[in-house]
Amino acid sequence: AVRATMPVERLVRAGFETGHLDLTDDLLFSHLAAGDGSRVAAALLKQGDAAIASDPQRAATLYARAEEAGADPTTVGIRKAETAWAIGDIDRAGSLLDALDVDESSPVREKAVDLAAAVWAARGSMEMSRAVYISASQPDRPAEVHALIANVAAGYRERDEPAPSPPPAGTIPSTLQVSTHLLSRGLRETLSGTPASSIDDLVRATETYTASRCIAPIPELPAVIAALTAINLGELDIAESLLRDAIAGGHGGRWARNRLLLWSGWVAVRQGLPDAARGFLHSARSSTQTLSPRDHHLADAIDVALARRNGDVQALRAALDRARKSVLHTEFDLFSLLPLAELVIAAAQLGSGLLVHRRFEDALARMRGMGSPPLWSAQLYWAGVLQGVHEDRPAELKRHLEALLTAAPHSRLAAHTAQAGQSWVALLAGDVDVDAVERSARGLASVGLGWDGADLAGYAAARIDDRKAISRLLGCARELQQREHFLETPDPGQRAEPQDPARSAPLLSAREREVAVLVLAGKTYVEIGAAMFISPRTAEHHIARIRRRVGAASRSDLIAKLRLMFEGEDDEGNEGEPDSSAPPRRESA
Repeated sequence: AVRATMPVERLVRAGFETGHLDLTDDLLFSHLAAGDGSRVAAALLKQGDAAIASDPQRAATLYARAEEAGADPTTVGIRKAETAWAIGDIDRAGSLLDALDVDESSPVREKAVDLAAAVWAARGSMEMSRAVYISASQPDRPAEVHALIANVAAGYRERDEPAPSPPPAGTIPSTLQVSTHLLSRGLRETLSGTPASSIDDLVRATETYTASRCIAPIPELPAVIAALTAINLGELDIAESLLRDAIAGGHGGRWARNRLLLWSGWVAVRQGLPDAARGFLHSARSSTQTLSPRDHHLADAIDVALARRNGDVQALRAALDRARKSVLHTEFDLFSLLPLAELVIAAAQLGSGLLVHRRFEDALARMRGMGSPPLWSAQLYWAGVLQGVHEDRPAELKRHLEALLTAAPHSRLAAHTAQAGQSWVALLAGDVDVDAVERSARGLASVGLGWDGADLAGYAAARIDDRKAISRLLGCARELQQREHFLETPDPGQRAEPQDPARSAPLLSAREREVAVLVLAGKTYVEIGAAMFISPRTAEHHIARIRRRVGAASRSDLIAKLRLMFEGEDDEGNEGEPDSSAPPRRESA
């Protein structure tokens, strides 16, 4: 009725002023396009930009209409490619980008560079992603941090360009600018000899990136970089909460959801929560968005990890065969070292690792070229230790053990894996130190490698005659293998509710229990951080999480509930000795 009685010029003016003009309406569009087409095209592009995050299909329609109204084809083309990226159609985004002629003077050149680099990263080629940034290098680019991500992921420690600086004095920094600055600083810190402080910057970078609502293409998500850093520091609880909050907050947009789900599945595997891991894996694979080659590789590695921990040789062989095919479609990537390490261990266990072995050697060479940063190299060298164990190659085992010992002073993960590597060397030489083996096995469990710790304890138990020591080691192995039976399996995306603290032994992870003991001892954040080789802010994060888990309203309430919890455990432990005569699911590696 309004359109029938109001002059079109007035209708258009009101629509432009309020932003409620439906420019996809055929009748209205035909009238408007016949007049001031450039104004209509600009409005369509603006509406499309506003819709791309929530409704990419509508954005595509608006962009197509903008082109009809006379918008610049290159400008429309880059937006169409961004729309394809937003819905997870990586190959279409790449083909649309290939069809564009973007020269150095184009106003969309920066977007085209970022999109091209992100497409190559998703396809599993960080080397090409890095090459895109180098070929289009501009010192003052706002997205220089994206170039840093691709550079580090491809195995190069630094670029020639200086680190990005905070916004100039007198300007108001945007949320996205703050996020990228923190991300750049935190990522560089992970390459140093003391990377523990990097997690603080990366956690804040993740939170601010989520808050910025940015959905632009990027070689790797801040949440994934932060979660990987937490995993490599042995802080699985931080990794889990980072990814959970990122998924809930729409971190990175719709295209990023599958990657966040898959890394959540990986963390669940490390936490001893196989059902949760399968849930995350199913959610990603059943998504309407196609998995990129890089995400296929990660999903297949989770299958391998689950099969290996389940002790099912046939399932492991089938999962490894599938994973080897996905390896063919990806290249070395620093942010995909954990899946590679899993495949290396599984292949060595089955004696069929030629292709994986080549990728492993390439990763080792690139890691050495970067100076073997402790944060990123420890898991890779641990895979080398287990490869030497399974393939009976003591020289290889010792080579990787030496690298772990070098990294041990700077990395909690490296310290525990180095200790376990020394136990393996002693065991293979026929020297079984029961105390050292159990200490090593439990140390591995504290950094998310409980299954590897169970293998170590089971192998040692099979090589001694002392029945009491055998029972002790088998009990340790069984406990580490079956941790998932004592841990609550979370529903993906759901927060854990506080439980009765008197019965909450499974409520706290191994790492949180270490923190809880120090809290009961009256330690401050600084003292806890110094005792556990973490920053005071990370200690504060752990304590806040413990308070949420036990439902404590204050520090005094927290201490009271922790005392009640530990006293309850002591009472239960005095009721009788556990039966440790039954063998674990597997006796040895």
